[in-house]
Amino acid sequence: MTDVQKLKALFDKLGSDDAFRARLEADPKAALAELGVHVPDGLPTGTIRLPSKEEVQANSAQWLSHAEGTPTAMAMFFFLK
Repeated sequence: MTDVQKLKALFDKLGSDDAFRARLEADPKAALAELGVHVPDGLPTGTIRLPSKEEVQANSAQWLSHAEGTPTAMAMFFFLK
C-alpha cells in the first residue's frame, strides 16, 4: 500500500469510525500501526485534535491532493495541538 493509499484509509476511518478515532486520540502510534503506518521513534505525537467526521468527509480529497509525496506518519502533524 502506498503512502497516499494509507492516508486515504486514515481519512476514511477518521470520517466514519468512532472507535478508530478514540484509539487514535488515546494512542496515535498504535492506531496508525493498524493501517500499516510506521511512526518513527522521536516523532512528536503529542495531544491531537481531530477534525469532526463531517469536516474529514468534506475535505479529505483536498487534503489528499496536498499530501501526495508526504509520508503518512508526517500527516499527523495536521492534527497536533
